[in-house]
Amino acid sequence: MGLQDPPRKEVKESLAIAQKAGLKIKIITGDYQKTTEGIAASLGIKFKPEQVLDGSEFNTLSDEELNKIVPSTLIFSRVTPDQKLKIVQILQNSGEIIAMIGDGVNDAPALKKSNIGIVVGDASEVAKETADLILLDNNFKTIIYAVEAGRLVFENIKKIILFILSNSFAEVVVILGALMMGWPIPLTIAQILWMHILCDGPEDFILGFEPKEKETMSDGPKKMNDPLLGGLSMFLIISISLLSGLFSLVFFWYFGIHKENFALGQTMAFMSLAFSSVIYIFSCRTLRKPFWKYENFWSNKWLFMVVFFSLFLATIITYIPITQKILNLVPLNFLQWALLLIKGTILVIIIEIAKAVSNQKRVKNLFKEPGPYSA
Repeated sequence: MGLQDPPRKEVKESLAIAQKAGLKIKIITGDYQKTTEGIAASLGIKFKPEQVLDGSEFNTLSDEELNKIVPSTLIFSRVTPDQKLKIVQILQNSGEIIAMIGDGVNDAPALKKSNIGIVVGDASEVAKETADLILLDNNFKTIIYAVEAGRLVFENIKKIILFILSNSFAEVVVILGALMMGWPIPLTIAQILWMHILCDGPEDFILGFEPKEKETMSDGPKKMNDPLLGGLSMFLIISISLLSGLFSLVFFWYFGIHKENFALGQTMAFMSLAFSSVIYIFSCRTLRKPFWKYENFWSNKWLFMVVFFSLFLATIITYIPITQKILNLVPLNFLQWALLLIKGTILVIIIEIAKAVSNQKRVKNLFKEPGPYSA
């Protein structure tokens, strides 16, 4: 006779997703070695004999030997509470971010030391008090969902920052450029407030609701010392800000100074910033692929509503007498609207070219470098 306590059916699938996401999986348990190896094999975790370490052998190794062996070991069997704590410390010292799952009193020291201590819903009270996260459904898959949600939030924050800084720095370029050239200020305070509250503000908010992309869980985890914005984002912020600002200055100079129609020049400078940002926002929704190949293109319906509303509002305010007076605007003709559309299109093309070049390098690096996980 024998007793079997098999893993849940969804664990094997969740482990596969975790490995694809670049998470390193290790089994640390007080169970016997053969039992642990059997569970690992049933979950599809491939391991070599030298990647298994028993608690009795653990105590015979020096700290120097443990520092070399622990990072590459996948299965730890018959370990004691102090050994679990030691394993966590060694992994942290090697630069790893540790999320440990436990349920008993003997897990408490290691849970406390881990970066993220996780316990199941029916864990001991001591373990619950020590942990950072409690799985009420006792399901490993919930951890994968949490990682996915965290990466999605991180990606959307980067998109929002990219969009906000691009718009804001473009206004700085316009104002500083005009001051350096000795021109009148192209933008009024009312126009700047109007852009941030009604033209850019809603889009900034809605970008935070973008759904996850297919590659969200396959790009691997970020390092703690990695900057929030990568090289592509920084390049886009600088290039979009400069080009958008320069276009606005050219419009202001040509219509406001060269043509000696200050109101028209100010209108073109203002509309150039307000109009183009709601066009290139579609390219900011994904930095991995062209916006027309974005699998979630139609999913964020609120974004389309906000963009349509912003475009309508940006157009109509040039024809309403009260907004003309408040914002110092004049109506635009077809050619002038076409120039604004061309500027927005050029910015989109530049963003897409930068994404294509950056992603081509990223794909090459994926083929050159080994996978980010060992289990």
